[in-house]
Amino acid sequence: MKRRVMIALLSVCSLTALAEDFSLRKLLVEMPDSVIPYLTRNNRLDFIDFIDSGMTAKVTNSLGGSTTASVLTDDTVCIRLNDACMVSMMLLSTQLPVDSCNRVIAVVRTIGFSNAAREVEIDFYTVHWRHLAEKPDLVAMDEQRLYGRETCNSLPELMQNIFNNN
Repeated sequence: MKRRVMIALLSVCSLTALAEDFSLRKLLVEMPDSVIPYLTRNNRLDFIDFIDSGMTAKVTNSLGGSTTASVLTDDTVCIRLNDACMVSMMLLSTQLPVDSCNRVIAVVRTIGFSNAAREVEIDFYTVHWRHLAEKPDLVAMDEQRLYGRETCNSLPELMQNIFNNN
């Protein structure tokens, strides 16, 4: 009887862990300030509140400038930090678990003006915001989603070149 109870408890715990829902909306709130230093937790909460209310998601960042979120879904966030910098975050699936989860966060920083050359930098994080030194193996659909089409005004061909060089 003890064995059955123990197996049932372990099964419930395992299912709870597997069912843990990772939403980029939730992860944005939990994001350490070091990822985007001049956006506070309150700024990120305001983005969610403004977008959910159908308002323009524009906040005053800690440097006194305006920062706007243009897209906020469960797996994509697009934030224009200023006139020359856009940050896109995407929740992506991996082929193998990373920190016991098959999801990672890609943070794509696009720097430059629309009429000039832009620079794109991509960092990957676990769902617990641990920085990954290397690009994880993404499932094909998310690999294509990340750099196969424009994401928040970034340059897909530049992103493709970054992945081909890594």
